[in-house]
Formats: sequence, C-alpha cells, structure tokens
Amino acid sequence: MILKSTRGLHDSLALILDMPEMCDVTFLVGKRHAPIYGVKAILATRSRCLYQLILQHQRTAEAESSSKKSKKGNRSPLQQKLVIDMHDYLVEDFRRFITFVHSGKVKIDANNVIGLLCASVEYGFPDLQTACTKFIQRSQDRGEGKQILDSAWNYQHKRVSQKLICKQCCKSTRNLTTLKTGSEKPF
Repeated sequence: MILKSTRGLHDSLALILDMPEMCDVTFLVGKRHAPIYGVKAILATRSRCLYQLILQHQRTAEAESSSKKSKKGNRSPLQQKLVIDMHDYLVEDFRRFITFVHSGKVKIDANNVIGLLCASVEYGFPDLQTACTKFIQRSQDRGEGKQILDSAWNYQHKRVSQKLICKQCCKSTRNLTTLKTGSEKPF
C-alpha cells in the first residue's frame, strides 16, 4: 500500500518561505529590493536554471568572502545567506513564483500571470508556462485581455512579454482597421 498525503507537504513547504531563519537564500526583488526567501536545495532540484543561478552567485559570494576572510577572520557558513538581486520582477509576482517552486501550487490571476509566465520561461517550468498561457487565452476569449496587456508592459524587457504585447497590438490594429473600413482585410 502506498499513501500519498501531499496537501500537508504543499502547505509546509509554502510556510517555510515565511520563516527567514529556515531559508538559506534571499532574493532582493524589484526596485525596493524586497526580500523573498527560499531554500537552495528545493530551488536547485526543481530547476536546472535556478541551480545554475544559485551556483553562480554562491561562487561569487565565496570568492568575495575568501578575500574578506583573511582580513576579518572566520565566519560560520550557517551565518551566511546567499543574496541574489532580482530587480526585473515585481515583488508579488516573484513571491508567487517562488511559492510555486517550493510548494507546486500558485493562484494565477490577471495581475500576476505575465510575471509568472516570464519566470516560468526564464527558469524552465513548462507546466506553469502552459497554465499561464491557457489563462491568458481564456481571458482573451472572454474579452478580458486589457488588464493582462497592461501588466505585460511591466515586463516589456522580457521576450515572452514582448511577443504578447506585439500580438495584442497587432490584433487591436486589425480590429480598428476592420471598424474603419467595414472589411476584414486591411488596405
């Protein structure tokens, strides 16, 4: 017999993110450099891209601390937390992404779907990417794409957001041309 009880695990893993003392990596997110906490082992096992990001920053931090170590003496590795700047994401979007990485659950809405989509593409989460893409498509089919397009401008430096903006602008131009000429084919 195999018992699977994942609900408690999901909740516990998400709860860890609210306990900075249990986390060993801090992301400084957005213009305000808001701290968002995570566990390196979970992040690295869930995504090869996150593993490489953590490894790169860890090596840089170790190189910096080894040059400072000779001046100040030894510091315990338990006192050191890895700090990674993530200036190109909105705080709440990245918080939800990190929660998804740790717990496998996330609430997708019109305010965060673009941030989650960009992060899922950048860090290799195809299941989240698919869910975000389907959410965007359903929203557009219901005529609710304006709020999503507005939030896409927050990520205009990300390729996936640029494609969405271009697609929506082309669709709007086509609709405007149809209204002006009364035909489906622009002149």
